[in-house]
Amino acid sequence: MSPARPPATAACPTEQFWGHARILGLLAGGVTFGAYLVGSGRSYDYDSSETVGSFIATHSALDAFRRQLVFNNHPLFSFLDHLVYSIGGHSELALRLLPIALGALTVALLVSVCVRRWGAIAGLSAGFVLAANPTFAELSRSVRGYSLVCLAVVLSTLLLDRLLSRPETWTSVAYVVALAAAIATHVYALFALLAQIALVGARGRLSRSWTLRWMTALVLGLLAYSGIGEAMLRSARRGGHLFHPRFPLALLSMLFGGNRIALIAFVLVVPLGLLSFRPRTVAAVTATLTVVVVVLWIWLSPRDLYPRFLIWLAPCVALAAGAAVSRRRLTLVLVGVAAFTMLRIDVAHWTQNPLPDRQAARLIDEARTSGSRPCVFPLIRGSLLGYTRGPDEVTTPAQLDRCAIVLSVPADPTSLRSAAQRFFRHHWQLDARTPMLVFSRFTRGELSARHLLRVGRRAQPESETARARAP
Repeated sequence: MSPARPPATAACPTEQFWGHARILGLLAGGVTFGAYLVGSGRSYDYDSSETVGSFIATHSALDAFRRQLVFNNHPLFSFLDHLVYSIGGHSELALRLLPIALGALTVALLVSVCVRRWGAIAGLSAGFVLAANPTFAELSRSVRGYSLVCLAVVLSTLLLDRLLSRPETWTSVAYVVALAAAIATHVYALFALLAQIALVGARGRLSRSWTLRWMTALVLGLLAYSGIGEAMLRSARRGGHLFHPRFPLALLSMLFGGNRIALIAFVLVVPLGLLSFRPRTVAAVTATLTVVVVVLWIWLSPRDLYPRFLIWLAPCVALAAGAAVSRRRLTLVLVGVAAFTMLRIDVAHWTQNPLPDRQAARLIDEARTSGSRPCVFPLIRGSLLGYTRGPDEVTTPAQLDRCAIVLSVPADPTSLRSAAQRFFRHHWQLDARTPMLVFSRFTRGELSARHLLRVGRRAQPESETARARAP
């Protein structure tokens, strides 16, 4: 016998609880947004600077779909942040607002769903785990598309689950749009599509309608690469293959918090949380993702393979942590310790400049203005594109004699740095989390003086002309 329907005048308990879940989700998202704003005016990291200079701070928003540097362009995100740039948001803070908001929305969505299913403590635990994940936090605070991918994958998975229980036209359309957005932002979201296919297959619900949804999302998502896909394939062929022996361990470390305490905690917590879900579904999705990682790691072995490409798996760990808390409240201690450990280690870097690229760009502009030629070693050029035109690259010691100033990072080849130290009389350091070394023919003061002298000479004819025109 089914329970009686509540009177029309009474509020439905389910609706009340869902409203409560939304409120907690919005609060968690707001706290995450505010926390991620800390240090948002710092200089760009390497990939963010390259993204801003090459795809965002350009003449046309459509450049996001026409330009590519290896795989650094996340087309849909670059287009959206270009709109921010086009309305006057040129600062680091302005261009970080979109990825921060998308990361906060991901946390809010996860908390809302978990609170609705398991209660406030479990839901907030899941959100805390995701927001404190160092890689998720770092990428959400970078001018990159990873937080958009995470949001789109989480949203499409939740819509998929709704479609399995209540097929509706608007849900179907929203699912296709969310999945297409994920693919249009990062091609590795294609593996999220494979996991979703495995999920539907494990539930025994494969059908023509699902195939149509997936094909539509795939076509829409890949349209973003119609102008840059060929360049990406050329880059992949040119880069060749490189075996990354530690990739699976690096991936697990990223997903489980990046430190030993968090790793141990999540190894204990996640399996318990997975017991809250259908065993067949968990087995199918886990097997699919394992095959994906093995194929990427051993067979495809692309030269550019980084754990962050699969950051959209981080919400899965957070979801499992929330489920574990709902099953055994004692696991809240493990989850809390892991999350606080991640946050304590990571937050120390939030206000620190990743690179001194603003200082370096100013130095390069001064050298150019004074008539000198600035150069950089190979690992620097992209980090300057968000601030200035990229200088010439030096790849051999013989090329040093054409440069008045050369910039380097500690990871550059030792042979080049040693040759520069012998060739140039003056050298100093620009401080940041990753510092830069400056090798120069002139002292810092001499460079500034030459810059000011050249600027003064250029301004003098203009002032003389103005005096001649004066009555």
